[in-house]
Formats: sequence, C-alpha cells, structure tokens
Amino acid sequence: MIPSSFPIDCEADPRALLIGLVTLFAMIVPTIWTRSKLHLFPMLIGVGAGYDAAQVTGEFHAAQLLAQMPPGFLSFPHRAATGLSFKIALLPPFLIAALTASLKTVGDTTLCQKVNDTGWKRTDMKSVSGGVFANGLGSALSGLLGGIGQNTASSSIGISLATGTTSRAIALPLGLLVAGLAFFPKAAAVVAGLPGPAVGAVLIYSACFIILGGLQLLTSRMLDARRIFAVGIALIFGLSVEIVPDLYRTFPAFLKPVFSSSTSVATVLVVILSLLFRMGIKKQRSLELRTGQDHLDEITQFMDTRGRPGVCVKRLLPAPPMPLMR
Repeated sequence: MIPSSFPIDCEADPRALLIGLVTLFAMIVPTIWTRSKLHLFPMLIGVGAGYDAAQVTGEFHAAQLLAQMPPGFLSFPHRAATGLSFKIALLPPFLIAALTASLKTVGDTTLCQKVNDTGWKRTDMKSVSGGVFANGLGSALSGLLGGIGQNTASSSIGISLATGTTSRAIALPLGLLVAGLAFFPKAAAVVAGLPGPAVGAVLIYSACFIILGGLQLLTSRMLDARRIFAVGIALIFGLSVEIVPDLYRTFPAFLKPVFSSSTSVATVLVVILSLLFRMGIKKQRSLELRTGQDHLDEITQFMDTRGRPGVCVKRLLPAPPMPLMR
C-alpha cells in the first residue's frame, strides 16, 4: 500500500508511449538480431525511428523545427555575456558536485577498463588518475570560458557495451563530429529537437547496459556486511530524494543543496559510511605456513575471509627450514 500523502501520477500519453516503444525497439533489433554493420549504429537508427514515429503521431512537425532553427549555416562559439564571480555560499554544493563527478569518472573509467580487457581483475589507478585529471581540467576551462561543468558520459559507455566496439578509430571521428556541432547551429538544433519520448527511450537503452555493467563491477569484489550496508543505505536514501522529495523539505537551508539531488545524497552517504564501517578492521594480516605441508585449503579460507572486508595480506611467512635428520 502507498500512503495517500505520497500520490503518484501514473497517467501516460498513448502517443508518447508509442513513440518511445518504437524508438526503443528500433535500437534493440540491430543490437540483438543483426550481425551486419547495422549493429554499430543502434542510436542513429533509434533517433531516425523516433523522428518518424513522432511525425506520424503528430507530436513533431518538421516545419516547426525549421522555424525555430537559428539563422545562418555556420556560426562560431562565443563566450556567455556574463562576468566571473565567486560566492562562498556555493562552495559546499560545488565541492559535493566535484566529489560526485570525480567518483563518477572513476566508475566510468573502471568500466571502460573492464570492457577493453577480458582478463580484467582490478582498477588501473594510473589510468583512473589521468581520467580524473582530464575531467577536472575540462571543467575548469569550461568555467573560465563561461560554460557548464563537464563530466564523462556514462551513456556513451553503455553504447560501447551494446555494440561491443571501443576502437579509437571510431571515438576520434565521433569526437570531432560532436565538436563540429558547435560550429553548425542548424545541425545541433536537429539533435536537440529530438522528441522527449524518443529521448527517454534512448536513456532506457543505454541505462540497461550501464546499470548491469555497474552491478558486474560491484559483484566482482568480495562483499561483506560492511560493504553491503554502505552501498545499500546510500542507494536507498539516494532514491528517496526522487520518490519522496518532501521528506527533506524541513532540513536546514545549508543542507538543502546536498539533499536536493539523489546523486549528491548517495555520494556523500557512501563515502561517509565507507569510512565509518572501516573502523575496527585491521589493515594488515599475515599467515604463517610451514614448508613441506599442503596449505591449499588454509590459504583459500584465509584469502576469502580477509578479502571480504578489504584487508591487505601483508605477507605469507614460511616457517624456518627444519634441520635434516640422519
């Protein structure tokens, strides 16, 4: 039973639902049942199908899009006509946003490593540090130029997972194409004018791979009660911001920026709980083994027991050699 104080609007527009289903199915078909080159372009196929379905149902009119297009075929990007300012009150939410973006970059980079390496075992922190640095540098330059904060695109990783393609031969031309949209406003308007139901279908398509990819990363590590509580509590409270937003309305003003976003709530909680639940865990353990004996079961149990809470195995100590008996 759902409490009456938390009403949920379940009414849907049949035409919007039809557009979304057509777009989603158009992307699923080449991904599952096609072995030709078409499986490399599910997003383009879905966008085209979404536009066609919206045109047929009357939710989209090409003439209206043409009328709203900016004048001129070629245009150069320009800095927003605003000055630079700094407000100390915005520092806490920006720090939380930076932490969230950095952790997201870590997760996206790790998932990319797993996609490209069939023998992946653990995160390559050198690669992750480079990704976090590039993300931070891009955000800083964007802010100085009057733009918005930048972050890695998880949806793009979802497309890579769907198509099984991660080659730089594809990434570089696509990157140049996206950058080129800034100089061709009419082409950018066509992309931005995609009907809302079709956009939702695209997000569902990529989210399927992102969510399952994240769960694979999560379950690839040994889980104990501490890690399960840290992830589970953070996830539940993060979802509560979207499901029951009125729950945090009475919070103090300085906390509202944190509890206004499900991402910020989940990020802050998972960091705090991870640090809290580390209390009482010894960081290093050692195991003493005697030469000439079979310790396979003992080693397996030791690694399993100590690996779940993330204890570092410092060393395996062999016993001193026994003197030879005549």
